[in-house]
Amino acid sequence: FLAIYNRLKQFSIANLFNGLRGRQYEYLAETISIIGNELFAEFSRLTTVEYDPFDVTSSGSFGADCDDFKKTLQKHDDRFKDAVNNAFRMTPRINEATNLLDVLYRLVSRDTMSHYLQKKAVLIQVEFESQCDHVREEFEMNRRCPPLSMDEPTLSGRAVWAKSLLSRLDYEYTIITNSDAMKAYAGSDAGSESFKSLQSAISVYHEAQNQEWLRSLGSIETDAILDQPLLHIEQDGFTTLFVCAFPTGVAIVLREAPYWEKHSSEDLPNKILSLIQRQEDLRVMNERTINMVRMHSELVYSLNDDPSHLRLFAGYLKGIEKLMRPGNRSLMWSSRPSMVEKYVGSVLPELKKAQEKYKEFRTRLLQISKVLKMVEKEVFLSIDKNVTYNEKSFRKSQEKCIGGARDRVSLFYQSIENEVKVILDLFTDYPKDVHAELELLVTTIDSGLERVVRQSVRHSLLCLYQAMNMKKAGFDEQMAIFEGLVQLVDDKVVQFRPSLIEMTDAVNEIAKSVVQNSKDFTKLTHSFNSRFQWRQEQDNTTKNGKKLCIVPDEKVDKIIQKITDSMSSASVSVEKVLNYWDKYSSLWTDDKDAYARGADANKIDSSQLQHDIKQFEEKLSALAM
Repeated sequence: FLAIYNRLKQFSIANLFNGLRGRQYEYLAETISIIGNELFAEFSRLTTVEYDPFDVTSSGSFGADCDDFKKTLQKHDDRFKDAVNNAFRMTPRINEATNLLDVLYRLVSRDTMSHYLQKKAVLIQVEFESQCDHVREEFEMNRRCPPLSMDEPTLSGRAVWAKSLLSRLDYEYTIITNSDAMKAYAGSDAGSESFKSLQSAISVYHEAQNQEWLRSLGSIETDAILDQPLLHIEQDGFTTLFVCAFPTGVAIVLREAPYWEKHSSEDLPNKILSLIQRQEDLRVMNERTINMVRMHSELVYSLNDDPSHLRLFAGYLKGIEKLMRPGNRSLMWSSRPSMVEKYVGSVLPELKKAQEKYKEFRTRLLQISKVLKMVEKEVFLSIDKNVTYNEKSFRKSQEKCIGGARDRVSLFYQSIENEVKVILDLFTDYPKDVHAELELLVTTIDSGLERVVRQSVRHSLLCLYQAMNMKKAGFDEQMAIFEGLVQLVDDKVVQFRPSLIEMTDAVNEIAKSVVQNSKDFTKLTHSFNSRFQWRQEQDNTTKNGKKLCIVPDEKVDKIIQKITDSMSSASVSVEKVLNYWDKYSSLWTDDKDAYARGADANKIDSSQLQHDIKQFEEKLSALAM
């Protein structure tokens, strides 16, 4: 202990443990330092005591102190063993435990400590053999079907998997076989039997995979396997699709060859070596071809979402397919890379151009769809619930509202017209059948515009109808949105202004104005009629007229009829009020104060008064019947 202690005082922990660092070494050095201090103090004390060699009975005799020192030394032995146990517990890996054992082997020299370390060496050997058995069990369980990913080659993947199992133990085996402590305590072949048995089994497995791959090469003719066209053609309904036709056999060889070129037990055939030399060229050719095919397939599948779009871009697709045909006929995988690069370079710009045009086409259609939704939400009339209108104010407010709405719809119409112009410009150089399809597209946009404007008209007229028939909150009585004036002369109705006929005419005129203003837009089909080449040989007039067809529409006609009926019901209500006045006006117009003054001045007797009261009651009874 004092020798170790002196080395600890003289050198650092790293030097004491041969450069190894870790908590276990720090803890062990701390324990050695404590034990060394205590032993050094005890040894120093004993060297200063004077003993009488003839006095063997004294309590301070040399024999008694020697026994005490032996007990102290045994106690420190136990403390050192505990420190070593703790250090091994902190080293779960075999290589770390072996390094620690080597350090302790060089430090200790007493037989009792050597026997203790020998037990540790046996435990390390048992643990290593256990790991070998575990790896051997995993190898035997999965050797027929190793856990490989989908993109790994089969034969070389199996060989790499088997070697990866052995690599788990390579480092530990090297540490154990080079360990002086393991050689001294467990023998020179510690753990080697299990490891060598596993190593032999994996080597046989690796060689079997190598031989199987070499056998598979016998049926491969390099020249023939590359004399295949770059592309295959598949027909999906009316759509032509191109598929990259990279030879499967070449792909398998190129995936397996890089590994076996380094680890094969035999020389590879020259035909395979020549294929490996072309690997980079074939990889570039394959990537470029796949990129071209992917762009073409993306364009075709995007167009397939709408048959009308596919018909519009049929000219583009035919031109691109004509450019791609050589890849299915004349160009082979054995062709020079420069020829394939030139071929792909001629196709890709056209594909990019078609994709950009289709993207622009979709963007414009989406913008038209957004504008149509805005038109559909437009309202031509505005009825304020808190205002009652007369004929003039109603006409003025609604005509202003109709004019504003028409201006906004005009802006929307111009926006749609501009978008259609951009779409037509995309197809200026294509044949008549494409222009016929374009006219069908513009006709569809016209129909959509008619539909949304018609819906806006319906909504506007419906708002007017609902306002005319709105109920007062908590009452059965309708709210009045129109005000009227009844003129009486001599208790007789002589005039009702505005007359119900005039108000009805005003409402009907505003309703019809909504319809008239909404249909005063030229059809896009007529606006762009000169752009459709197939019509230039025919009459330049459109079949269904030049203006948008908003009427006749059953729903619009029904709403206008309901508005007219509402005005008629209003006339019935007014007539009812006037008849009520005529019926009771004789009671309401009698001057009762004048009768009282005349009766007082003429001194009418009670019998006459009773007679007049009876006549008044008879009149009340007659009105009540």
